[in-house]
Amino acid sequence: MCCKFHSDLARWTYEVKFVADDGTAQLEMKALDNVASRLIGEPADKMHERLNSSIPERRMSYYEILHASQQHVFRIEGKLVKATDGLAADAWIATEISAIV
Repeated sequence: MCCKFHSDLARWTYEVKFVADDGTAQLEMKALDNVASRLIGEPADKMHERLNSSIPERRMSYYEILHASQQHVFRIEGKLVKATDGLAADAWIATEISAIV
């Protein structure tokens, strides 16, 4: 999966690639949550509070989150695996995340 380019970040290129252990890539957004939260150094639930906030000033898009990380990330790769910590059977987690500058 390749992210669409955002006009504000035209000088950056993002390629986000995830491979699930069943050969699909159906839950890229869940993995992208993990990538973004790791890049900005805060838990995904806190990030979601801002993404879903009714206060416009608190809302941030994924592009803004990546931009706020102050990292010129050219490629983000991750591997999706089934969660094994009691989460729902369809829950996936992103592992082996690497941000390549």
